[in-house]
Amino acid sequence: MRKSEILSLEILINQNIEKVWKVLTTKELFNECFDFMNIEFNQLNVDEKIFFKILNSNIVDYAIIKQYVEFTSLSYDYYKMNSNDFQNISFDLILENKDLTRLKMTARNLKDEAEFQHSEIAWKSMLNTMKSYIERKQNCR
Repeated sequence: MRKSEILSLEILINQNIEKVWKVLTTKELFNECFDFMNIEFNQLNVDEKIFFKILNSNIVDYAIIKQYVEFTSLSYDYYKMNSNDFQNISFDLILENKDLTRLKMTARNLKDEAEFQHSEIAWKSMLNTMKSYIERKQNCR
């Protein structure tokens, strides 16, 4: 595999774009959604860092924000702990209608086929987890 190959996934979430965006970008909601990981950051601005702490482990990965457009897109370079290699991860939100959001996730700079396959499985699971969480939270209110 060449590093130029791209993993692109998308999912439709039965919720407005603002609520989907909040789960992606709010520490408390993100951490509640993903019970195996916590995120920490000071501010969501270009060149700021996001830390991803895998719970019950010593693993702390980090990302450097490359693009932040509220309710539209978030992009960062994701570095695994003790590595100089990174994946560029992008999220794009598209309003399908007032209560339906298309969330597109793109990963670039995957080093080989094994990383591509691992990333595809992991991101499909994370997108489905996010969809279930957001739709379940809405139904509880």
